[in-house]
Amino acid sequence: DHAVLTGGRKMRKLKILLLFLLLLGFGRTALAQGEPVTDQADLLTEVQEERLTEQFQSLREEYGCDIGVVTVNSCQGKRIQDFTDDYYYQQGYGVGEDRSGVLLAVSMGEREWYISTRGEAIRIFTDYGLGILEEEIVPLLSEGEYEKAFETFGELSGEFMAEAAAGHPYDTNNTYD
Repeated sequence: DHAVLTGGRKMRKLKILLLFLLLLGFGRTALAQGEPVTDQADLLTEVQEERLTEQFQSLREEYGCDIGVVTVNSCQGKRIQDFTDDYYYQQGYGVGEDRSGVLLAVSMGEREWYISTRGEAIRIFTDYGLGILEEEIVPLLSEGEYEKAFETFGELSGEFMAEAAAGHPYDTNNTYD
């Protein structure tokens, strides 16, 4: 009987320890959140970063959809799409269970950019909408107008989120003017 009781206590302690570790892990995941602006390529001043961060955080709070920009000097040998998707997950972007959000990545070394969407943001940023973003942002990036490009990304994203929240995201059947 004594061996059974000791085994039961050990099992109970093990279950409590596992529960604690599990809750600790969820706590970290819940607290992890990608930075709205990560400028590893040094394209922005601190003031510009702060302004964009405020713009993106405001959109996140208003629409429950994460938004971010990351600039890097290199994609570390990855395709820009793979780099952006990996960065999104590794840095904790996304809101809610479906980790809804949009992330614009610009790699100076490869002279490439990519927009990654997840969760509800896939419905908000349709292929049509992503085409609009490309038309508006790429010329600014090409001209070295990085702050304006990222500001435009934020403004258009806000318009896209508002339109989707009203029940009709921009798409071929609801075009952007």
